Amino acid sequence: MAHNFIRDGWATGLQPVVATAGYILPTSKLETEKPNLVPCDKGARPFDLSFDIDPHPSATAPVHCPFSTIGGDITITPPVPLSDFSTSDDVIESVAAAAETHLQTRERKKFMRDGKKDTITGELIPGQRVMGDLVRSDVVLIPMAIDPHGHWGPMTQNLLCHYTPREDLHFPTSHPHAAAMYARAITPPCPSGLIPTAAINWKHNKTRRFFGHSYTAPTPNEHTIQQLGLVITKAFGLHLRNASRKMGYCPPTQSAANATGAPSSTELDIELTDSDDDESTVTFN
Repeated sequence: MAHNFIRDGWATGLQPVVATAGYILPTSKLETEKPNLVPCDKGARPFDLSFDIDPHPSATAPVHCPFSTIGGDITITPPVPLSDFSTSDDVIESVAAAAETHLQTRERKKFMRDGKKDTITGELIPGQRVMGDLVRSDVVLIPMAIDPHGHWGPMTQNLLCHYTPREDLHFPTSHPHAAAMYARAITPPCPSGLIPTAAINWKHNKTRRFFGHSYTAPTPNEHTIQQLGLVITKAFGLHLRNASRKMGYCPPTQSAANATGAPSSTELDIELTDSDDDESTVTFN
């Protein structure tokens, strides 16, 4: 549920900045689960969200990109494994590097996808055969790894903001198509830095005072970060709510709390509800 919520929310939230950066028309939409991209597996839908490059960029935002489609494959990672950073001189840098490496392992796994059986013939379709079809189809696959704290992986960071990871991904010789797709995704003319590109175009060709129709989002940067962040927050909030309902969560009683020293139900009350407009709220009393 959380994965699909992020998929749909990001497809909507990224549309304005992709259009302002000049890769699609203002009226174009990002597509979810685009079919017919893999000749060897007709049922495969390797992109959670994607946009087709406009072959006729506008004069105000000229963009040259030889690829037909740019697609993102979203994956929510498990938490970063606990590590001992007590001997590190820079704990913040060590923690950040460990988190980035953890996200990169999931990005790498998306390029080195497992094989699957054809639903019609029962034939095993190797993952590298699928990746080879994508490489030959002039499309770009960008793994979008997100950890439980809402942190994005280096490849998503690069797509949105220009980012150089601490270390590059490396692939065994048995996965040449994975290496080829990775090189394509991080090298120009593949789109990179959508937000700063959109900000430059917006500054020189403003059509309204605030990019996001709000003084809290005056530029593409604020608007995009707000939209994507709100989608992640709500997706994870709904995920926690559903988990608490499934597990039958109930705040401890007054007597049990006093016996264990834990906060009582009057001291800590967590309420998760759905309002009429389908906005989830989390209340801590």
